[in-house]
Amino acid sequence: MKIPADLIGRETEWKLLCIAWVAQKNILFVSPPGTAKTMMARLFASAIRKSFFGMQMSVFTTPNRIFGGYDLRKMREEGKESFRLEGHLADAEFALLDEIFKSGKASRDMLLTYLAERKIENPEVVAGKTRCIFSASNELPEGKDSVGNEAFMDRFLIRHEMRYLGPQAWDKLKDAYFARMDRGGDFDVPDLSYINDAQSVCPHIKFSSDGWEAYRHIGEILWYDHGILTSDRRFSECIAIVQAVAALRQHSEIRVEDLFVLRYAWWQNRTQIQTVADVVLSVTSPNISKINKILESAHILVKGWQDSHFDTTDDRINALGKIGLEIRKMKEELEGMKDADAASAASELLGITAKLRNELRKWTSKK
Repeated sequence: MKIPADLIGRETEWKLLCIAWVAQKNILFVSPPGTAKTMMARLFASAIRKSFFGMQMSVFTTPNRIFGGYDLRKMREEGKESFRLEGHLADAEFALLDEIFKSGKASRDMLLTYLAERKIENPEVVAGKTRCIFSASNELPEGKDSVGNEAFMDRFLIRHEMRYLGPQAWDKLKDAYFARMDRGGDFDVPDLSYINDAQSVCPHIKFSSDGWEAYRHIGEILWYDHGILTSDRRFSECIAIVQAVAALRQHSEIRVEDLFVLRYAWWQNRTQIQTVADVVLSVTSPNISKINKILESAHILVKGWQDSHFDTTDDRINALGKIGLEIRKMKEELEGMKDADAASAASELLGITAKLRNELRKWTSKK
């Protein structure tokens, strides 16, 4: 799945959009402003060559702005509220509802049904064309703000927290900006129309025996060991997203490694995100789980050194040398795993080691 050149560092988010689209399920991204959520939605609609509807939600957003202006003639004739659906949410195959948790009560009431069933009373029940709704929010509703939003949260099968890329991506962001200017300001849009075929294949893909056992096992670990309860509906509906992963990978059945997407589906609040991710990875990619822990340990060692107070420069240098030795051992352990993810992580540790050497030279020169 080719990612647009303008979406630096957003491979995971693009992949999740593809999965949600093929599964025909709703997806929610939560992040601070300026993480390219809206741009990503518009690029994705262009890439899959499907009709698009976008709306910035607020407490003042009325149902007719979402579902279309009132059909006055039909309302006079039938005496019931009716919308002109053309060009609005129910007429689009892919949609963005930005800041959905800020919508007012009237809009919520209609959206809750449409998010779940893709149907609207107009005044008779009408099936909408929408296959996937992408929603974005600057924050998760928590505490007293979560009251009334639980049902909205449950309507999104895939949920993902995004963060700023930070300084390590700034060079690439700069290069992408100038490349876009060289194209006259046009965004790079890959052709993803071929993934539309996966939608028809998706519902027919069954579990392999190992795949089903792993699916159950993940749910049982979360339920019994961590008290993270998955509703019957979510447990069943999540089969669609693992089918989508298998379809995109052209697997004839759902394999254990296709279940990685459950890490974005089986958490209910922010405190559960890491636990769910750890459990899913421990079952689907034992090496990945171990790799992540090694990388996390390396970053903790470096940060601990940066935040520590040392009485002398020699103490600082000695501590840095010990950290360098520890990270070298971690790198050797990763290289011994002999797989692509471990090799990538070993390269990351190599970069950390290079920075440590620079620090060592800097402090040694101060003696």
